[in-house]
Formats: sequence, structure tokens, C-alpha cells
Amino acid sequence: MYTERIPGFAICARCGTNRGLAACHRCGLLVCRECRGDGECIFCHREQRVVEARRRQRERLRLVAHRAGVAACIAAATLAAVGAALIPDPPAGDGQAHAMIVARGQVSFVADAVARYWSAHGDTCPASLTQMRLEGFLASPPIDPWGEPLLYGCVDSPRSFVVLSKGPDRLAGTADDLSVATP
Repeated sequence: MYTERIPGFAICARCGTNRGLAACHRCGLLVCRECRGDGECIFCHREQRVVEARRRQRERLRLVAHRAGVAACIAAATLAAVGAALIPDPPAGDGQAHAMIVARGQVSFVADAVARYWSAHGDTCPASLTQMRLEGFLASPPIDPWGEPLLYGCVDSPRSFVVLSKGPDRLAGTADDLSVATP
């Protein structure tokens, strides 16, 4: 579509001449034959170059971010390995002592959860530890380090409760039991 015969102020969008004008097939701007070149105006050509440069820049940034992430993971793994190497091994036979410490902590934590339940529910006992889990006072089933569930009992009047771990022998009522009770 040549516009030489159209009256008016049709001029080339780039150089301002009014001879040999045609619309660019991509953007529709009126440009002369010299500015149009191979059927594409200089504006479309520049825009395409800018788009391509931005795409290359995004790809470079993505690669840099990927390399930085890999380097951070390697550094974290190295620090974890060094830290693990610096932690001394427990003496032989000390695993039982560690399990006892963990069990005391669990029994104490469950006893605190029961006390919180009491204060939240007007000094009434929870029916079970499962009810406390359902109401959000415990996040998981209370199980001692030996794989046994903690035992729980409660009396409303006089207000008292007991939380018990059976201990390493897994038998209730023996000397190695761990418990927390309130009078």
C-alpha cells in the first residue's frame, strides 16, 4: 500500500520524507523505502534487538542465580559435615542415659500441656491425651524413646493428675518409671 497519491501530511516516521511511503508489515508505521529496508522498519528492528538483549540478560541472570544456589547448598552441606565431625561420639553405654533425659523432657512437656488445658477449660481434666491432641494442646501422640505411649490419669476433685513413662523395661510400676504428678 503506497501512499504517494493520498493527499495530506503523510511522512516517513523515521526520516520525514513523503516519497515511497508504505506501512511496516509488523507495526503499521509509515516509513519510506530507505528506512524500511527488507520489509521491516528500523523501529521494529531495534525493538526486536532490545527484546533479544533482554532475553539474553534474563538467561545470564538465571544461570548466575542457579550457580549461586548450588554454591550455597555446597557450602551448607560442608558446614554441616564439619559440624557433625566436631561433635564427639557419646561414650559406650550412654545411649540409655540420653533416652532417660528425653523421656523426662517428654513427661514434663505433657504435664505442662495438661496444666494449660486445665487453665483453658475451667479446671476440668482432659478425658485423654488424644483429646488434648485434637484440641491442639499436643502436636503428636506422646510416645517415649522406647516406643511406648505415655500413660495419663486425672482426677477433678481434688485436682490432680499423673503423666508416666514406663521406662526402658516397658513395664509400668517398676523402679525405672518416670512420672510427673500434681497433688
